[in-house]
Amino acid sequence: MTENDKLDLILNKVAGIETGMKSMADTLGAEIAAVRTDLGAEIATVKNDLGAEIAAVKNNLGAEITAVKLTLENVTNKNIQIIAEGHLDLSRKLDEVQNVKFDKEMIKMKLNILEYDVMKLKEKPIQMQI
Repeated sequence: MTENDKLDLILNKVAGIETGMKSMADTLGAEIAAVRTDLGAEIATVKNDLGAEIAAVKNNLGAEITAVKLTLENVTNKNIQIIAEGHLDLSRKLDEVQNVKFDKEMIKMKLNILEYDVMKLKEKPIQMQI
């Protein structure tokens, strides 16, 4: 085998390797494109699923907020009103008790004055006029 034959043989082997590499590159490119397509489809599916879940959570949250508002309006506000009305009654009763207490003190003062006047009258000798 001459050197030219050896070079041709090497050249043929290199050409075979080159063809194999090109074939592998084409296959790899096709596989990458398939993976990209699959990933794109999976991402779209996940996005749609998440969008649906977010919408469901949003609807549930809206329903819960409405329930809290209704409870606040129908129960809590009414209970606060009932407590406030009771407080007003207590305030009125306190005012009445304070007025009675004031009247009692005034009566005690008048009684004390009258007792003093009676005592003074008892001490005075009674003069009869004829």
